[in-house]
Amino acid sequence: RHKGAFTVNYFADSWSLMGRANYYGTWSQSLDGGNLDNVINAPAAWILDAEAVYNFNESFSFAVGANNITDDFGPRDPSHSSGRAYATTSPYGSNGRFMYAKATYNF
Repeated sequence: RHKGAFTVNYFADSWSLMGRANYYGTWSQSLDGGNLDNVINAPAAWILDAEAVYNFNESFSFAVGANNITDDFGPRDPSHSSGRAYATTSPYGSNGRFMYAKATYNF
């Protein structure tokens, strides 16, 4: 029901840094077609993201970052009703941490 985000950006010379705290309120998932006796009730969670960017010049930059630094998979699905170990309707996903690198060229 509730989601919030707080983002901080810092710029210095050719570098920029970003940090984000995402808040996800409580949520639930029915495991067998609406049977209220078989429900996952998940607590609220804080998920952290970060990114560092180096700008080589006005056209080219390189970034590394991670979403869900805390590697939160959400609650386990005891029934494995979807074939997965974790609840599939988690608002922040069920795959844990995602790390990336990207190069950007503007022309």
